[in-house]
Amino acid sequence: LGQLETVDQLRGARFFQEKCYVDSSHFAIYGSSYGGYMAGMIESSGTGVFTAAISQSPVSDWHYYDSIYTERYMNQPTDNSDGYRVTSLLTRLSNVSVESLPHYLLIHGTGDDNVHFQNTAQLISVLTEREIQYQLMVYTDQDHSLSGGKTRNHLYQLITDFLNFHSFKLSNNQS
Repeated sequence: LGQLETVDQLRGARFFQEKCYVDSSHFAIYGSSYGGYMAGMIESSGTGVFTAAISQSPVSDWHYYDSIYTERYMNQPTDNSDGYRVTSLLTRLSNVSVESLPHYLLIHGTGDDNVHFQNTAQLISVLTEREIQYQLMVYTDQDHSLSGGKTRNHLYQLITDFLNFHSFKLSNNQS
């Protein structure tokens, strides 16, 4: 999981960056759930294609995700240990050059019953151990959708502020 999609996303990004109407110095990727995993995979590729990456509720290692879904595509970990290793964000981030990484925002709800918070907790450990700078927003007791109360409004403002500061660098009168 995630290997061919990463190559595809990077090719697509490079295609658009070659267009005269695209400013490649302001290029970000955002994803939630599997998309959050993909944003992390691309962030950990160290290609420098994106200036910012946002992962919301990402799977960090397929050992921690729902076995019915995961094993449908990857078989059991005992039968495909290499596959689980190379598709793990934890492994990829342990081996990437820190200088080549974009600004990274990690978002997760502690009440997520789909992609358990353990994924983000493990990711935090690796990011911190490697001294990879990141920003983190944890929404207490929020589920996978991050939609309770005023959470969604807060989430969108967080993402907007992060992108304005790290990718688009807009001044107050431009946003």
